[in-house]
Amino acid sequence: MSPVILPGDILHLEVVSSHSLRLGEIAVFKHKGKLIAHRVVDKDLKRKIIIEKGDKKFQPYEIPFESIIGKVVAIERNDRVKPQDGGSNRIINRIIAHFSYNKFKLIMLLSRLIKKKAE
Repeated sequence: MSPVILPGDILHLEVVSSHSLRLGEIAVFKHKGKLIAHRVVDKDLKRKIIIEKGDKKFQPYEIPFESIIGKVVAIERNDRVKPQDGGSNRIINRIIAHFSYNKFKLIMLLSRLIKKKAE
């Protein structure tokens, strides 16, 4: 999640229901015994999953609702606390989520088109 979250940062979490997570928020979930914090880029209520993606990762992943622990509400670094769920940070986080996920979908679409054209 660099540069938003860096090694040594302290994450302030809020326990929330998976249904209440919004696009752009940083969800914390359990995966293979580890806690992971990645951005919510989409949600499927029928399948009870969120689509998450690390900011520097290429591929998004599906996470079942029951794996969600909560969301990051603030990031503490060098004795300064930066809230994540209000004002301009909320807008910036949504823009990052839209750009990141749509970039992935566009690249996948273009690669399929190129592959079809080559056949």
